[in-house]
Amino acid sequence: MSRFEILLPYYGDVALMQDAVRSVLVQDGDDWRLTVVDDGTEPGVPEWFEQLADPRVRYLRNERDLGVTGNFNRCVELAEYEYLVLMGCDDLMHPNYLQVVRATADREPTAAVIQPGVQVIGTDGLPFDTLGDRTKRKLYAPKGPAAPCWAVRSWPPACCAGTGCTSRRSAGAPRRSSASASAPTSV
Repeated sequence: MSRFEILLPYYGDVALMQDAVRSVLVQDGDDWRLTVVDDGTEPGVPEWFEQLADPRVRYLRNERDLGVTGNFNRCVELAEYEYLVLMGCDDLMHPNYLQVVRATADREPTAAVIQPGVQVIGTDGLPFDTLGDRTKRKLYAPKGPAAPCWAVRSWPPACCAGTGCTSRRSAGAPRRSSASASAPTSV
């Protein structure tokens, strides 16, 4: 049974979206599903998903343009699994993202949010470290090699907005996530 619902609201650059999807397809395990909700009208996109022929991938195209917020909300409404990962269509998921998140979820079964970290890539394709990212790592990141993620047991976590969080759907957590896919890091 699937535990992780990876939600990708899409509009815009087809090549970036395809790279994002490919980065999810390399994840290990069979306990996840990628749901892509297309808010655009770019030709060839439905056919590209059809040729993937991957049962872990679900593609839907909105009948009308919902806008950014509407499309994010639609993705969350479609979620069915225990953990939600809300990923930007221009994000790349680190190859071991789910492995790290899965291990943390197993170790911290009451966690409402799991944060494996974010690595920002600049327009030149190289890692880009912002002051905000350095500050978050100093303040919030786990310390030591045994803790590549941190887990939050209450909702809402004030420190999580706009970071690479995975949230858990439970009685105490809402049906939404402030997550973007990210590279797990150890600080």
